Amino acid sequence: DLTFSAPKGVSLLSALGDPAVGEQVRAAHRAAVDEAMRLVESEVAKARRGAGGARQVAADVVAAAFDHHTSRANDPQLHTHVVVANLGFAADGRWSALHSRRIFGWAKTAGYVYQAALRAELSERLGVTWGPVRNGLSELQGFTKAQLRAFSARRGEIEAELERTGLSSARSAQLAAWETRAAKVHAPEGVDGLRSHHVRA
Repeated sequence: DLTFSAPKGVSLLSALGDPAVGEQVRAAHRAAVDEAMRLVESEVAKARRGAGGARQVAADVVAAAFDHHTSRANDPQLHTHVVVANLGFAADGRWSALHSRRIFGWAKTAGYVYQAALRAELSERLGVTWGPVRNGLSELQGFTKAQLRAFSARRGEIEAELERTGLSSARSAQLAAWETRAAKVHAPEGVDGLRSHHVRA
């Protein structure tokens, strides 16, 4: 499961902008996900061959992408889960398991490609501007910090858990996210929470 999540300001623009703007944001998001998956498909996906998988062969992947528009806390959060099957059609003509550790190792880089492509797409489509890029991420300009935090209930839950434990590392934040993660709830009526937009083969 590769997850590509838009910055909070982009999610707010998608949810709160007028319909035409919202559709442009969602189209830009889907194009950016496609760009990241092109990297995975062309450079990352490999099948293992030989003793211990010492030899790697390029492979086509089978994947399905599912768009979500809200977080578990029902805040606007535009993101896509791309579920990659652990089976690929290798260049030597055989279907076989993918080198999953390789895909996992490239997930962060694929996320950076998604973020860069999203900025380029939205800048071209809507003429938006961006704040500084830090660790591959940049926030859309035009929203205040208070506005962003008001629609970030999940982030508040994670920060509260980190404060409770006295920890601050990235790994601790991931553990805090798992610890505080509530069961998925149905989105309020009228909120589109899940939509499949393509299947690759």
